[in-house]
Amino acid sequence: MKKIAFALTALGLVAGVAQADSFRETMDRHDNAPVFATADQTVELPASRVYGSKDLVNMNLSPNDKVTVTRFPSSGVIDAPSRD
Repeated sequence: MKKIAFALTALGLVAGVAQADSFRETMDRHDNAPVFATADQTVELPASRVYGSKDLVNMNLSPNDKVTVTRFPSSGVIDAPSRD
């Protein structure tokens, strides 16, 4: 009985390793794909709307200082290939 349990455990481990290796190969193919995103527009906002109080102190900013941020569209996929 112990031999059967040991054999099933070993088989399960081997199957798990094979599946993980297959998953890694699949992910490697997708990780190298380029990702494109274009800025719709930039806007200036008070620093207090972008950063917390700890960040404002660390960056020596006043809450009313203007910072420029990039605004991205929120109604679509931003990593679609560009059509240039």
